[in-house]
Amino acid sequence: MSKKINTQAMFFPGFYESVLENSDMTYEDIQSFIDDLRDNHPKLEVDEDEDIEVDYKGYEKDMAEAWARGYASYMPDFVISCEFESVVPPRNTGYGPDYRFGTDKLYVDIEMEDNWLERMKAFISENQEWFEKRIADDWTSYDGFWSYMENNLEGWLKGLEDEDERYIGTTLAYMMLLENGEFWEDINTEAWEAVSLYAFIGLTPEKQKELDELSEQEELERRIKEYDEKHQLKIDFPQEGQ
Repeated sequence: MSKKINTQAMFFPGFYESVLENSDMTYEDIQSFIDDLRDNHPKLEVDEDEDIEVDYKGYEKDMAEAWARGYASYMPDFVISCEFESVVPPRNTGYGPDYRFGTDKLYVDIEMEDNWLERMKAFISENQEWFEKRIADDWTSYDGFWSYMENNLEGWLKGLEDEDERYIGTTLAYMMLLENGEFWEDINTEAWEAVSLYAFIGLTPEKQKELDELSEQEELERRIKEYDEKHQLKIDFPQEGQ
């Protein structure tokens, strides 16, 4: 019988000033959008602060889905499926997500074959020295960090046997890490290439209406010019000496 879990996709960088979304990227894409508008519609006046809207939620959803697809592609072969479920921002302190306490977390739904526990235990046994060092480095509490996971092999194995989704999801991530190195760097690049913030930049409704009216006027002027050029009177003047 297969095993289904919902767990965090480890190594997801989030959206706050990360490789997936940052102020430099936003500024460059907005400037490119405005430059393209001015090239195509020279008469349209655009104010960056007043006339531009960015659909950040739409961009972040598409980006997270692309990242989850990349994450799934690195899963061990006993994983049947891995699909995007949600993105959870840091805790809200009343003024929106507070990124001082963390970043966005990506969650995925995973289905595994029924031998998942044996496969994970075999991986740990084959790489025990590396594994014990890794969980000690990652999950030992220190000032400013309170670990919610066991940092020793005995406690970790118990978490797996208890089918704790945190331990299962993190073990999957460690399996992918040891097999592929810093695989999330490739996922970041692939997701960034697949989803462009530029596509989620637009005009405010008022400015879009102005553009639509201007486009109609420009189209009418183009047709008039085309008609005039087609039907203008052409006179062949005699050449000198004729």
